[in-house]
Amino acid sequence: MMHIQLKCIAAHRSVCGNTCCWPIKAEYDTSDNYYAVAVVKKNSQDSFTFHELKGRKSCHTGYMRSAGWNIPIGLLTKKRMIRPEGCKIAKAVSEFFSESCVPGAIGKGFPSKLCNLCNGNGLGSNKCENNINEQYYGYSGAFRCLVEKGEVAFVKHSTVFENTDGNNDKKWASKLNSSDFQLLCLNGARAEVTQYADCNWAQVPAHAVMVHPQMNIHALFGLLDKAQVWIVTRTIFCNSCKLFL
Repeated sequence: MMHIQLKCIAAHRSVCGNTCCWPIKAEYDTSDNYYAVAVVKKNSQDSFTFHELKGRKSCHTGYMRSAGWNIPIGLLTKKRMIRPEGCKIAKAVSEFFSESCVPGAIGKGFPSKLCNLCNGNGLGSNKCENNINEQYYGYSGAFRCLVEKGEVAFVKHSTVFENTDGNNDKKWASKLNSSDFQLLCLNGARAEVTQYADCNWAQVPAHAVMVHPQMNIHALFGLLDKAQVWIVTRTIFCNSCKLFL
């Protein structure tokens, strides 16, 4: 039996592309696309722009996550604002930002500065873990990091609205107004958070199942379709769910 290594299974299309694998199925979700944005506080005394990000305190959703790491770091690298030596991207990021919280960027090979802003569970444990035990993990966590410690947060366009204007009753967010935040545009301008369609760093598509070009995609298609039927028929509250397009 031939064993062909599957690469980038359930990976993101914008990360993997067609260089090592092919998309054959995409998640079905009416709200599957979103915009990756850079959120900052509105401050007339310090209205820094995209071109002035170096030396700022950054908040990320998590290491190797799309909106929080892959897209912003990829763009900053492409524009040669971040210049890694070889594959030492984490080191280059730590030298670009003064301090960061990148949940998951902990341990051997990661500069400690990538976790300096992280808060853990608030009681001295779980700092920089790549899970909800870290208070600054995920979209809302990165936004909280911005509110409490940071200067820029890399999140999706809906994050600000989900955590302001009374939409989040947690103590840290209950009194926040969406109008107190802005977006950094790639052209060097700032925009209101409602203008995300014109001021974003990328539009992120649905997640996809990726396979090696030599894989028999018809066989895998059948397997995935059977898996979808199996899951849907066993999910009482989701009879109309679709896992894939």
